[in-house]
Amino acid sequence: MNFKQLCTDLSKYANRQKASEMEHLMGNTYRFKGLDSTARAKVMEEQLSMDKEPDKLDWEFVECCWEQNIREFQYFALQYLTAKRDLLQKKDFAKLKKLIVDKPGWDTNNILHRLVNLLTALYPDLGQKVLAWSKSDDPWLKRTAVLHQMDRGVYADQELMAEIWVNCLNDPRDLVQMALLESVKELQESKPDFVQDFLSQHGDQLSPYIRLELKLI
Repeated sequence: MNFKQLCTDLSKYANRQKASEMEHLMGNTYRFKGLDSTARAKVMEEQLSMDKEPDKLDWEFVECCWEQNIREFQYFALQYLTAKRDLLQKKDFAKLKKLIVDKPGWDTNNILHRLVNLLTALYPDLGQKVLAWSKSDDPWLKRTAVLHQMDRGVYADQELMAEIWVNCLNDPRDLVQMALLESVKELQESKPDFVQDFLSQHGDQLSPYIRLELKLI
């Protein structure tokens, strides 16, 4: 991958007005250059077309992007990982964890938990590492743990998810609680008996907001 060219393209498509809007949306936590999804897709398409090693996952490129202080660089890293997701291996799990913890945000975590989903589906024993995340003090690791089996439907590991949910019940942070609600509601559709049993045992420990959303009160 060509990081130097990526920097050139970032400046080429910069839009100060959009950057200001994006910074406001993210609570002014990160700086932006103002590339919308269309511009970012075009840049990444050009990057991938120049990739001289299409069968290799270039972690040096990913990590270099992650070190930058402009948020679009993190987006490019995740676009690249998503495009190369079939090359992810068990050894990459620790690298994904580092991305989750460094420069966190809902914008990047929404993609990272899907990549963790992919790896844990390929290597089910990694589920125990994700379970450990659900006991972490880091809210982004907890959010990833709660959401890491989204869209698996009937193939979700319900025993693992029950443990993860229990570990997150009393976490007061909205970030964790909203993920918990999303996960429970999704599994209600594919595994209603399992969810009903969980709610029968632990429903009184859920926050009032979640209990209201689940029509438990």
